[in-house]
Amino acid sequence: EIVLARFLMTSEGTTNSVLCTEKVPPPVPTAIRPRFDFKLKQPIINWQFPVNPQRDIKRFQIFKRHNISEPFTLVAEYDFDDSISRASVNEKALDKNLIRMQFPKTSFIDKKFSIASTPIYAVASVDAHGMTSNLSTQIQIRYDKIKNKLISKLISREGAPKQYPNIYLEDDTFKDVISVSN
Repeated sequence: EIVLARFLMTSEGTTNSVLCTEKVPPPVPTAIRPRFDFKLKQPIINWQFPVNPQRDIKRFQIFKRHNISEPFTLVAEYDFDDSISRASVNEKALDKNLIRMQFPKTSFIDKKFSIASTPIYAVASVDAHGMTSNLSTQIQIRYDKIKNKLISKLISREGAPKQYPNIYLEDDTFKDVISVSN
């Protein structure tokens, strides 16, 4: 019997520890689309999971405000984090607004909607490291009782920081400092 064998011999080598930190926030959720549940008279906000090569999005935050003069309020946070060691998040949702789930959900039903109101909605994503995206497109909705349909209006494009949600509005965001007369 003929046997051919190869052996690879190396030295023991050294062991090093490397600290890996991520500084890239996740992308914003895309394709925000409102629709209306005519039975319950409540809006449903849908969005698409953003394209994320790292595949580490673990939460969605849903924000609402009643007009552009008000700040956004975190009305719901979908937590589908299945990590072994969970990272803390900068924005802590109230327990009543935190919804833990096994799988991601990409729709939100506003059960506190009033037919006479015209709220503005936006969504943000949070990754496994606790980093959060900027706001998605901001959509304002209004229910038209006469036509029995939901009317939506784009308020701002995606990418506005949470601290400055009005930065991409068509209106003048900052008051001019220099004024000229004559």
